[in-house]
Amino acid sequence: TWPEHGYAAIDIYTCGKSIDPWIALELIKEELQPETATIMEVKRGLMINQKAYLKEQIPQ
Repeated sequence: TWPEHGYAAIDIYTCGKSIDPWIALELIKEELQPETATIMEVKRGLMINQKAYLKEQIPQ
């Protein structure tokens, strides 16, 4: 966090499908009451476009 700039960067990590990270996000927003929020969801474990991330292909 950078309180002197009124900025906080927060990551929410979960495992499995039984946890809803959006509930955690809503709680954080309620507590911090930001003027604005930028949300980005990054799904991990899926290599949809391997060429964008890897120099060589991983055998499947």
